[in-house]
Amino acid sequence: MRWNCLLLTFLLAVWWPAAAWAEGAFGPILRDYPVPCFLAPHQLELSVDYLVMNESVDIFDLRNEELDSVSADLRSTSLGDLEGGRVLVNFGLFATTNLHAEYARRDIEMGVAEFEIDTAELSLRQGVPLPWTAHGLALAFEGGARANRADDLRFTRVRDIDRYVSRIDPDVTVTETASHVIITTGDGTVFSPKAGKPPLNIELEEMGDRTLFLRLLLGAQVGRFTPSAFFEYGHTHIDTRIDSNVAAFIGGSVAGEVAGRFPLDLDRSEDYWKGGAQLSWSVLDEVTLQLAYEYLRLHRESGLDAADDNHIVKADLTWMFIPHMGLNLGGVYYRRQLNGVIPFLYNQFSKTTFDHEYGVLSLGLIGRWGG
Repeated sequence: MRWNCLLLTFLLAVWWPAAAWAEGAFGPILRDYPVPCFLAPHQLELSVDYLVMNESVDIFDLRNEELDSVSADLRSTSLGDLEGGRVLVNFGLFATTNLHAEYARRDIEMGVAEFEIDTAELSLRQGVPLPWTAHGLALAFEGGARANRADDLRFTRVRDIDRYVSRIDPDVTVTETASHVIITTGDGTVFSPKAGKPPLNIELEEMGDRTLFLRLLLGAQVGRFTPSAFFEYGHTHIDTRIDSNVAAFIGGSVAGEVAGRFPLDLDRSEDYWKGGAQLSWSVLDEVTLQLAYEYLRLHRESGLDAADDNHIVKADLTWMFIPHMGLNLGGVYYRRQLNGVIPFLYNQFSKTTFDHEYGVLSLGLIGRWGG
């Protein structure tokens, strides 16, 4: 894919010249960790990451084992390869007020489909003065919004259409001959000629979600260690629509049973809460290790609780190879794929496929300027 070239171009055009005007000391690393730490006023931290999961980097065999454990039908909603890029920005507005923004573009294989997903997040972190702040403890609140959006997908191969239609209604099958589309339901079978008609298709449209969230952050400084904990609550609205031109191929009572199902509206809202702990360890003056665990609990409407939680483990190792810039290697483990992480991927037809592990590796650069 194109991510290797894009990342290299960014580094050559922006990153290395930026080192010439870098100022100020490199303090605690923030990235996207929910910690009550702050940049100095007008200080900027920028991270650029390459994201990947494939057979070559799957050192724990998470991807292959999980794909092998599901049937061919369920692979249509099971995660395969992933490739993408991410930009993380942290900016110090005031001494205890920071702005965080991020954008990611991920190409994710789910069976026969490849989802091109854009993710954006914006949040504001505000520290709260405490009587015991002088003892190394810190408290902060953070509020923000995030959104995911995917390009529409159209399937025209009959075997792919049948796979999706059978998940909507197990009593319906779609097959074809060289000249006809064959649709079978409990009421009978329709042989519809292809001549003079557009290709049969099924479309996934308007896929996306929007979330508002609020976090409580508590942390401390203990020598080279910075432990912290957080609690987050959020509300998400999800959009997804499934449509098809199957009505052009059938008529009569069968048309009413099958074509009447489209377009299928899967819009919904849900709440979640998330809690976790993080540890930052300055192993050496130039090397920092960050570890985090998060538990995500989702509250969905009846019938959508097949997978209602997720366990997430994150790790980042940063080496400051020059005073103001560093190389970052990280990874994220998901106990139940991207359940709750990209909410619109979960719906009433994909809900039974999320009880599988997944992981993503990241490699990038981090720098800090100003302050």
